[in-house]
Amino acid sequence: MFSIRPAIILSLIVILSACQEECERSNLGCNELSTKPEYLLLQAVESDLQDRPQDEAFLIIRNALSNDQTVIAFPKSSSSTGYIVLLADGKMSPKTKSVPDEHFTVSADALAELEENVRLSPEVAHYLKQMAEDPGD
Repeated sequence: MFSIRPAIILSLIVILSACQEECERSNLGCNELSTKPEYLLLQAVESDLQDRPQDEAFLIIRNALSNDQTVIAFPKSSSSTGYIVLLADGKMSPKTKSVPDEHFTVSADALAELEENVRLSPEVAHYLKQMAEDPGD
């Protein structure tokens, strides 16, 4: 069941998606506006996961908030609860959006398993490979 906060965020996603379409039609270079729906989606999912114990190497959330987008999540490095969330294949640049902007843990094994189960954009796959190779911040 949705709480009020995710319902409000979902409403904002719908409204901003309509604004994004208008922005693209008029070709005004509205990158900040066009990325808002994706960041709002990530913020809503991260909010749901912020107190969750880190009992998985990664999470796959398909059709996140009924939005036809796949969100992936990795344990935060700075605590024993909560996850950093990323879009597996964002539509708007930059493709490697993450919320919150903190370091996270991804092992080479977890990355290999993730790549078998989720279609990642080339940018996200490259970013995650770098994180797996350089686990320190």
